This record gives sequence, structure tokens and C-alpha cells, in this order.
Amino acid sequence: MKIRSFLGLLCAFLFMNLFLPSCGYQLSSSVPMEMPQGINRLFIDHVENPSTEPWLESRLISEVRDEFSRRGHVVWVDRDQAEGLLHLIITRYRDYSRVESAEEETLKSEIALILEARILSAKDQEVLWVSSPVHERESFVGIQEKRKAERRVVEDVADSLANQLSSGF
Repeated sequence: MKIRSFLGLLCAFLFMNLFLPSCGYQLSSSVPMEMPQGINRLFIDHVENPSTEPWLESRLISEVRDEFSRRGHVVWVDRDQAEGLLHLIITRYRDYSRVESAEEETLKSEIALILEARILSAKDQEVLWVSSPVHERESFVGIQEKRKAERRVVEDVADSLANQLSSGF
């Protein structure tokens, strides 16, 4: 019985790897990015963070760097060596309760993050690329889950931003 289950999973895995790419389907996190005008040396020049969350800016920088490096041919350099300057604009961060019980206990909470980005030419500040707004939400219950939701929402924003620079999207 266990062998049948294993063979079934193996067949499903093989099917997904052999046939889905041939019909044009790819997992978004594996689609390479195409940087505007072929630039590849970037510097995160500005992060606009109107929230009161002190952890958000550093976490966002880290996740965007990791995702762009993994998906594209991006090299993070000092400002004076950069071809492009990346501006990250957090337009909204919200941490709020969604549902309350009759006893006014929070049953479910949600974190919402909206981000926009721009890449400017380091040489003349010309705008090379502007993202569409990226909206991500994560629900959670309890303080332990909140930390995980904070991490996931920032990871998802970085992934969605990279998707906009991908040829397949």
C-alpha cells in the first residue's frame, strides 16, 4: 500500500515537471526577472515607511534583496557604483482585528501591506520602471502567529514585486 502511494506521488511529480512547463506554466518564484534597460547593479536608495513599525524597513530591504538576487542577475552595490536606484514606497501597513467574539475577544487578526517601487537611472535620475501597487494580506491568530504573518506578508510583497519584473507576467 505504501509503495502505491509513493508511486502515485512520483507520477504526479513527474507530470508536473514534464508537462506543465511545456504548456507555458511556471511557478512565479522560478521565473527570471528582466531588469529595465538591462541594468544589473542596484542600490536601494530610499525606503518610504510611514508606518510606526521599526522592523518593517529592514525586513523589506532584506527580502527584496534576497528575492531580486535569487530571481535575476542583480548585483547589490554601493550607490556610486550603481546603474539603478531602487525606491521602495510603503503606501500602507495595517495590523488590525478582523473578527471579535460576543465577549469582545479577538478571534482573527490581519496584517495588510501595500507597496510600490521605482527604479531610477543612477546617472540622470530618469525613471526606468514603476511598479503597480502590490497588495498582500496575512491572517493570524495569537502573538506567535503574528510574527509568522509579518514575515510572510513581507516575503509575499517581495515576490509579487519581482513578478512584475518577470517576462512571464
